[in-house]
Amino acid sequence: MELLGVKFAPLRVPTQRRLQTLAACAWFCSLAFGGFIGWLFTLYCLIWGYWLRYITLMYLCWCYYDWDTYKTGGR
Repeated sequence: MELLGVKFAPLRVPTQRRLQTLAACAWFCSLAFGGFIGWLFTLYCLIWGYWLRYITLMYLCWCYYDWDTYKTGGR
């Protein structure tokens, strides 16, 4: 199948192969944009979430406290 000069996969490709392609695309998108989306979600929780604000602040405090744990022999 060709549309505007772009060749697409045939329509008779098995469902399992299409799901594998979808999984590879999802993995790439999470690798490429996951960090940015995570920071956006954190900012969203801090700004607009009433209860999520406190949970997010506790989590960020824990991340700061736990930052150099591996250097001191922890875990």
